[in-house]
Amino acid sequence: MKKRNMYLVILVLAIVMLLVSVSTTLASWMASASTLNKISIDEISAKVENFFYQSYDYPEDVLVMPGDTVDNIVKVRNTCDIDIAVRLSYKIAWISYEDELGNIIIDTDLSADNILITYNTVDWQYDSNDGFHYYKGILAPDELSPAVVTAIKLDESTGNEYKNRRAHINIYMEAIQAVGEAITVWGKTYKELDIEYQDPTYPIEISRVSFVNPEVGFKFENNEGDLFSGFKNLLPSEGRTQQVEISNLYEYDVKIHLFATLTEQSYIADENFALIQKILRDYTTIKVTNDDGEVLYNGSIWADEFATNIFMGEINKVSLGVFAPQKMKTLTVNLWLDKEVDNEYMGLLGDVIWNFEAQSADPNDPWGETPTPKPTPDPGTKPPVTGDKSIFYAGVTGIVLSLGLIAALLYRMKRDGEREG
Repeated sequence: MKKRNMYLVILVLAIVMLLVSVSTTLASWMASASTLNKISIDEISAKVENFFYQSYDYPEDVLVMPGDTVDNIVKVRNTCDIDIAVRLSYKIAWISYEDELGNIIIDTDLSADNILITYNTVDWQYDSNDGFHYYKGILAPDELSPAVVTAIKLDESTGNEYKNRRAHINIYMEAIQAVGEAITVWGKTYKELDIEYQDPTYPIEISRVSFVNPEVGFKFENNEGDLFSGFKNLLPSEGRTQQVEISNLYEYDVKIHLFATLTEQSYIADENFALIQKILRDYTTIKVTNDDGEVLYNGSIWADEFATNIFMGEINKVSLGVFAPQKMKTLTVNLWLDKEVDNEYMGLLGDVIWNFEAQSADPNDPWGETPTPKPTPDPGTKPPVTGDKSIFYAGVTGIVLSLGLIAALLYRMKRDGEREG
C-alpha cells in the first residue's frame, strides 16, 4: 500500500512536469521592446506692468501735493503659453525709512487712508472678504489686461506730518490656469465673474506599434520614439487622450502585454525625482480602453513606492489580448492630472518607459527555422529582447521525459497490482 501511494505521488509530479513542459513549449519565445515617454507639467507666469512712479516717466521721488492726482496705470500681462485668470491685492502704507539692507520700514503711526486709488470696476471685481480684485476675463498668452488702477490721489486733508514722506504701494498678483475652471481654488466661479470660457480641445494623436516577428520584435512609429507625445505640458484638473494602434505582422497569433517602469533620471535633482514619483503615484490617473470599450486598466501610473502595481512593475502587466495575424487593435489611453497639484510641481519633466512584450499564442508556431535579420532599432527605443530556441527544445525534452516517466509508473503500478491479486 505504501509503495502504491509513493507511485501516486510520483505520478502527480510527473503530470505537473508534463503541464509545465507543454506550457513552456507553447510559449517557446518572448520578445520585448520599450519606448521612452516624457510627461511634463506646464508652468504659469504673469507680471504686473506700469508700477506706481514708473508710468509716464515719473521719477521715483515725484513730489505730490495734497489734492494732486497722479495718472497711474496698473495692468497684468500673461507671460506663459496658456490661458490664465488673475487677481491682485494692494497694501498701502507710508515709509518711515529704509535700513542698511534696503528693507522698507513702515511708519505705523501714519494712516494711509489719505492715499485714494481709482479702480476700474468695469473690468475688475473687488471682493472685500479677501481684499482681491478679480479680472472679469481670461488672459491669453502675451495678452495685457485692462488697467485695474487708473489714478492715485493724495487727499486734500493731508497735513504737515506727511511732509517729505514716501508712500509705499505693494501690489500682490496671483495667476492661475483657466483650464478646468481652476478659479474655484480661489472660491470663485466663472459665472460669478461673468466670464465665458471654453476649455481648449486637443487633437487626438496616434502612435503605432507593430510586432514584426520573434526575431525583429517590435517597431515603433511615433514622435521620436515617444509613445504618448500628447502627454506634454499638463495642467491640474486637465485630461489628455491619445490612441495607440497595435498591429501583429507575424503569421501566427501572439499575446501582447504592456507595462511601465520609471527610469533613473540622473540629470535632475533628487528632490525633483521624488516629486516625479509622487505625481505619478498620487496625482495621475490613466485609463486604457480597447476597441470593444473594455477598460483594461484604470488607476495611477505608479500605485506604490515599490512599483508593484499593474503598470509600474513587471510583476503585473496589462494584457492587451491575443492578436491574430495581420490584425490591428486600437487602444485609447486617457491621462488626467489631479486638481490638487500645486506650484512645486510646475515645470517638472518625468521619464516613463513603456514596455511591450509579445509571446507565442499559437501551438503551431514554428519560429526559429528561418530567422530574420535584426534591423537597427528606432530612435528612442531599446533593442528587442527575444527568446531562445533552447527554450523550445528544453520544453520538448521535458514533454518526452514526462511522458516516459508516466508510462513507466503506470506499467509498474499495473504489474504490482497483478502480483498482489
